[in-house]
Formats: sequence, structure tokens, C-alpha cells
Amino acid sequence: MKITIIDGHPDPQQGHLNHALAERYALAAEAAGHEIRRINVASLTFPMMRDPKDFTDGHPVQDIVGAQEDISWADHLVFFFPLWMSDMPSLLKAFLEQTFRPGFASRGKSARIIVTMGMPAFFYYGPMGAHMLKMFSRALIFAGIRPVSSTVIGSVENASDGTRDRWFAKMDALVKRDGNRRRNRVAMAAKLLAAVTTFAGGAYLGSALLSWARYGATSRSAESDSLLDRFMSNYEVSLRHGTIVHAPASLTFAAIRLSDFERSPMVRALTTNEWGVLALDLGREIVLGTVTKPWQPNARFRLLDAQTFATFAEPGYAKIALALRVDEVSSEHCEARIETRVQTTDPISRARFRRYWALLSPGMIVIRRALLQQVKTEAEAVWERARPLAGMRFEDTEDRSGAVS
Repeated sequence: MKITIIDGHPDPQQGHLNHALAERYALAAEAAGHEIRRINVASLTFPMMRDPKDFTDGHPVQDIVGAQEDISWADHLVFFFPLWMSDMPSLLKAFLEQTFRPGFASRGKSARIIVTMGMPAFFYYGPMGAHMLKMFSRALIFAGIRPVSSTVIGSVENASDGTRDRWFAKMDALVKRDGNRRRNRVAMAAKLLAAVTTFAGGAYLGSALLSWARYGATSRSAESDSLLDRFMSNYEVSLRHGTIVHAPASLTFAAIRLSDFERSPMVRALTTNEWGVLALDLGREIVLGTVTKPWQPNARFRLLDAQTFATFAEPGYAKIALALRVDEVSSEHCEARIETRVQTTDPISRARFRRYWALLSPGMIVIRRALLQQVKTEAEAVWERARPLAGMRFEDTEDRSGAVS
């Protein structure tokens, strides 16, 4: 492990406990086989930050550039400093302001904060609330450094030699603990991935079993869809999804008709199938349909006209009808909906499609939600640009005849 030790005591003179503890940590880390770099803040030359623009747009001096290189090099950072007036020394704070500028990458590291103080450690954590330590830890985490551990060494004034020896021994223990934590991160990540995979697999299996058990037990929507019912009023399974769109209904329906769903890999599987337009209620709803054998490896999709689709009953097939619909909520809001219905044409097809549905319905749900999200994003983006044009109406100019192809 590569470790950079930041000694934040503002006095460069030797004899301070912080310098001694940092030295002991470094020796123990080197003895354990780790690579070490050290930054002694008191020996650096840099200005105080006086202008917010300097933080965002300024250029660090050479000593700060060198410190940034040492921090970027490290896997693990260790900060040593005394508590002064309930906070870190001002020189260390100035160093952090100069170093952790916008754009300085520090992610993928861990850190330990070691603070010495005159008050007892329990008093600092209790009545004092450890505010500085909490804020500094959160700042490091916000910068992408995690995990962040802390060690408080209290009652340092007039400590006995035996107590000091225990503090130095504690540095040895911290090196071992920090090293083990770093080495274990890969193993922990692997265990986490395995746990997530197991959970996802279990969830998928549970969803598949639920889809199998519920097959055929379809629930009718509280609001009927008369246009879709014309082509499939009785069905074995259905998927219904909806989302609120912050755009007028007519504009959202235009987004449905004009969206390039080929740009979305998740919905490409839906749109590359051969769907025929069964009915169109301009400005409100479009119904698509196809007849296929989806359980086959290379399923073919048959396009039928509206009347043939409604009465189709040739054995060995699944009829699939899909409706994309927009319902107005207000002049500037609507609900976009998508509903898929399936009906098979004989018992053998029903059994085959049931297995297919149980295995793939979770993916179908993801695809349809992605389709709705794309429509929502595109419609809201257009409306956001068009809203300043007061009085403009987004309507289809074609005849609202509910044309059937």
C-alpha cells in the first residue's frame, strides 16, 4: 500500500508529540512493507486563501503542486494534527484549501485522522460533540475519500512515559489495521458483488415464479381503453405503466410519434419488431399490433390489418397489442401511458408463452419504462424551450378521425 502522511502541526521544530507520532507511524508502515511519502505542512511555503476566485480559478504554488502529487500517488492518507481552539490549526486549514481545489482528483483512497488534544477524549466526543472531526471526515468523504477513520488521543499534557509508550504502540496497531482494511477492500467488494448478484438472482427468480403463478389472472384497469378493447378485450396477461409528463398532452403525443427509440438500447428490442398500426386517435392514442411465436429463437412477426388482427385465431401464435396513450391532466401536464396485452390462440401456444413470459417479463417491464422515460424527457425538453412563446398550441393538424390502417 502507498501511504502519504500529512503532518499538520504548524511548528516545524521537533519535540512535538504530533511529529513523534507521525514518525512512529511511518516507521511501522515501512517495516510492514508499505511505501511512504510525507508532507510536513509547517515546512511548506504557500499563501493564505483570501479570494473565492483564487479557490476556483487560481493556480497553486509549487509546494502545493508537490503536495497534490504526493496525495494523488497515495492509496491511503494519514492526517496528524493537534486540536487548537476546538478546531484544526489554521495553517493546516489553509493547506487543505490550497490543495483540495476544484478538479483535483482524490477518489479511490482511504484516510485516517489522528488528533491530539489536551482535554480527555471522552469529553471531546461527549460535551464538545467532536464537531471539527465530524466535519473534516465528511469533507474528505465528499471529496471521494472513503472509508475515513479517526483516532483521538486526549490528555496529552503531562502524560507519563508509560502512557506515551502506549500511544506509540497504538501507531503500530493502526498501521496494521489500516493495511488490512485496504487489502480487504477488494475482497469486500467481491463479497458485496456476490451478495448483490445473489440478491438480484433471487429477486429475478421470485419475479419469474410470480409471473408464472399469476399468468391468466389478469386484472382489468379501473379506466377502460375503448380503442385497445376493439382489438383485444379478452387477454391472458397485460402490462400497464404510466408517468406524469410536465408538458401539454398534444406535445407529448407528438413526442411519442416522433421519438427515435432506436437511440435507446433498452427499447430497441421493442421497436425493431414489426409492429403494425391498428388504430390512431390523433393527439391521444396509438394502438400497435403483431402476431408472432416469441418463444422461438428467431421469431418472425406478422403484420396484419386491423380487421384481420381482431379476428385472428390461427393455432400456434401469440397476439400482442400495445397502446401508447396520453391523458390530459392540465393545460401543461399530462399522463403518458403504455399498455401491452397478450392473447394466445390455442392451449399449446398458451403453455409455451407462459414459460416465455415468466422468464422475460421483468425485462419487458424495464423496456416499457425506458420507453416512457424517453418520451417524458423529450416532451419536457421541447416544452421547456417553447414555454416562453405565450399562446402557442401544440396540436396535430390532421383530422382526428381515429383512422384505422
